[in-house]
Amino acid sequence: MKKYFLALSILLLLYILYLPHYHELNKNRTNIQKLGYTPTGKFYKSLVGEYRWFLGDYLSFKSIVYYGGKTEFLQKGEFNQVEYYNLYRTVEASVILNPYNEDIYYFAQGTFTWDIGRVKEVNVILDYVFKYRTWDYKIPFFLGFNHAYFL
Repeated sequence: MKKYFLALSILLLLYILYLPHYHELNKNRTNIQKLGYTPTGKFYKSLVGEYRWFLGDYLSFKSIVYYGGKTEFLQKGEFNQVEYYNLYRTVEASVILNPYNEDIYYFAQGTFTWDIGRVKEVNVILDYVFKYRTWDYKIPFFLGFNHAYFL
């Protein structure tokens, strides 16, 4: 019991010593939000196993929150402030990990087709999702709409 108390005391002391440094780092941090690099969905799928559903949901949430944080740039028409390539890779990895998540293909349809005109890439995602969600009528609707309106 004394070992655990000693270890906990040391950790608490290190936390107290690091706290001012952490506060200083956060004070000087910019508000620029970066999405960063996301490995492929197949790599994640082989790595995380049965937790792939959770990771897919996390990546879809991360994508949507990142894009929502860029609304002030999007309203001004500054589309170059959004990391669209990394966003697409994150969406694609999320779809591969959890193709049953409806939010992510909805997000991809609304974001990539209208904002930057990447209809073929969205159709690849929709084709992949339709292999799993055969009962969902919105996927063939989006595919048909993309072909009729954009292509």
